Amino acid sequence: RPGGTGAPAVLDTGPVSQDPAPPAALDGASPDLRKTLSRLWPAEEGVLVTAGPVPAGYDLVEEYLALPSPGRARYLVPAAPRRAAAAALLRYNALRLPRVRAGRAVLGTVLRVGRPPGAGTVRVAVHRGLPADRRAESLLVRHLEGALGVPVLVGTGVRPDHPNLKPTLQLLDRRGDPVGFAKLGAGPGTDRLVLHEAAVLAG
Repeated sequence: RPGGTGAPAVLDTGPVSQDPAPPAALDGASPDLRKTLSRLWPAEEGVLVTAGPVPAGYDLVEEYLALPSPGRARYLVPAAPRRAAAAALLRYNALRLPRVRAGRAVLGTVLRVGRPPGAGTVRVAVHRGLPADRRAESLLVRHLEGALGVPVLVGTGVRPDHPNLKPTLQLLDRRGDPVGFAKLGAGPGTDRLVLHEAAVLAG
């Protein structure tokens, strides 16, 4: 929903498997983190999601921090710039439970000055042979940027998986200011729920 006002942008990212394959090279990642990553970046030829170094022949296109650690991940925020990473945790906390709000405040404050101890890195890379149009189709952030017409960074929560889970993405600019929100369907059932919510918001 660009800028938080007006009609919602319904972003059709195409069919996603109800049970997408977990990404490779993510040793130590919790099952919830693996599932979240597989929903954001379903298995695509030429796209690699890894916690390790980017292999030869691939270009790094996105980088995230899994917080507070890969094994206990609850948040996925941009690795840089620090201001945007901190904003992903410090904004929109008024209605959260006090303990959740406090945990986000601690992590967000640390992110303003450096990397929290225990944070894990998640890298998204694409093969150099992947055409530009395929990159736009295969990378959710590129799709969002094309739909909204502005560059965006993405932050999201890592939640326990269930059939009606619909990841909500906080869209930020490099200063950490809000650009909008996106909700992601991950199969026919959740796609219908997201489209219904969009229709209600459009009123």
